[in-house]
Amino acid sequence: MQPWIGPAPKRVASGSAQDSYELFQSGKSIAEIARLRGFSPGTIAQHLAEMIAIGKPCDPRRFFTADVQARLEAAFAQHGLERLGPVKESLGTEFGYDQLHLCRALIQARKRGTDLQSVSEP
Repeated sequence: MQPWIGPAPKRVASGSAQDSYELFQSGKSIAEIARLRGFSPGTIAQHLAEMIAIGKPCDPRRFFTADVQARLEAAFAQHGLERLGPVKESLGTEFGYDQLHLCRALIQARKRGTDLQSVSEP
């Protein structure tokens, strides 16, 4: 078998992730989507992170405040995006892996040059 030559294939989100994203964009919470679809909230957060990372717009304030996002992003800046474990360890028990997945996806989307929905602070 010949090794792959050429650009990396474009990452495409799963249909299940797309379904979760559409429900989220319609105003449903992660918990509501999990109940409706029969998945755990963590799975739904992963679906949303997958969609955000490939460039789908999303309001980050539905996940965390600007202050929390800044703290999470500072931890990612210090420990990198590759592994969540070191980021989680540096933050302690205050934040869960769902928040880390979502924040990492937002950073990845920004690095790709994706314009996320802007949010005005109240």
